[in-house]
Amino acid sequence: METWQKFGRGDLIVNRMNFWKDLVRQGLKTPVEMPGNTRSDCHAWGSHPLFHLQASIAGVRPASPGFRTVRIAPEPGPLPKIVSRIPHPDGFISLDLVFTGKQCHGQVELPTGITGVFVWGGQELKLQGGTNTIDLAP
Repeated sequence: METWQKFGRGDLIVNRMNFWKDLVRQGLKTPVEMPGNTRSDCHAWGSHPLFHLQASIAGVRPASPGFRTVRIAPEPGPLPKIVSRIPHPDGFISLDLVFTGKQCHGQVELPTGITGVFVWGGQELKLQGGTNTIDLAP
């Protein structure tokens, strides 16, 4: 999933998430050790999709030590909307974004004193602590 994120292939990440959705449909309550006819073994590695939902699909990653700055580069793939709330040492980073074609609209809220950049369609928008309006099209 990290490779797909680096190449901007959020569509492949979203598609891969179906594996974990299917585990729930199979009645499992924890991730399995390996695909196939197995039992739920509660293997911690199986929770890495939670990381990728925030860091790859929502695109929120630290841009400097201590998360003092943030880089947000969403890769929604086929998803029309991302609403996310990510814990940060100084509070929460919140996203409410809508994707229409190649356009991205919505809001990003950063904790007070935290700055960063929002990346979409080859453009970068500077972010400040508080609410930031996003309205970008390539």
